[in-house]
Amino acid sequence: MKFQQVRSVTIITYGGKKFLIYPWLADKGTFQPVPSPYNENSNPFVALPHADRRDH
Repeated sequence: MKFQQVRSVTIITYGGKKFLIYPWLADKGTFQPVPSPYNENSNPFVALPHADRRDH
């Protein structure tokens, strides 16, 4: 079993299969920021790596 962390994602590889455990699969900036005078960044803050690839 192999564990890999990418952003807030956990990827578990087990028995030749990959399991993606992640609540925010949206593109960068899709959701409004959490109301706060200190935060104007939309969520998620960063793009997923290899977002342009379909083989993951």
